[in-house]
Amino acid sequence: IPQYLLLVGVMVLAGLFLRSLINLQRVELGMAMDQVLTLSISPERNGYTHERATRLYDTLEEDLAAIPGVTSVASSQVLLLAHDEWSSTVSIEGQAELPAEDRGVPYNMVGLDYFRTLGIPLLNGRDFQRSDAPGTPKVAIVNRRFVERYGLGANPVGKRIAFGDQAELDIEIVGIVGDSKYSDLRGDTPPQFFLPREAAAQAGATLTYVPMALG
Repeated sequence: IPQYLLLVGVMVLAGLFLRSLINLQRVELGMAMDQVLTLSISPERNGYTHERATRLYDTLEEDLAAIPGVTSVASSQVLLLAHDEWSSTVSIEGQAELPAEDRGVPYNMVGLDYFRTLGIPLLNGRDFQRSDAPGTPKVAIVNRRFVERYGLGANPVGKRIAFGDQAELDIEIVGIVGDSKYSDLRGDTPPQFFLPREAAAQAGATLTYVPMALG
């Protein structure tokens, strides 16, 4: 193959790659990632009990928040935009006849200040609070796409959902947030629901992700 043809091929591939990068930069994420640092840890995989791991996360968030220039710190079960995904079928108030294949929804378990840290706007209701702990009424926050997909109306705060096919809808929606990307940049932004980090004790999940925003 003539050398100039190889050079042309390389230039074409480079041009396609550059165009892909530009297109990805134009994707609306729904969150501010330009000044966010992330780290992943899995204490429970290293023999920590859930209680000890929870204390570690609390300490880690406090220590990171004390670093000059860090404006906010939060934790999350799912590593965003890394093709990582947790999902579950849900039962939704007013949607008793919804087929199972239409009830699979990505979810995340997040710590306090998660939405503020990532710049995801709270549109209605309230954020998670420290009082949202095991032994108290279960709560969730959903995104706008969740509200639209399942027809929850103009005021979805107070509506109830549940994991799987439970007869008792035991999780109350307390807030609505803006839509944001989940596992990857491509494709439509999915409906999502969020649970407070402390709910991981009941769900048996391991938290592995801590984002922090820099000033």
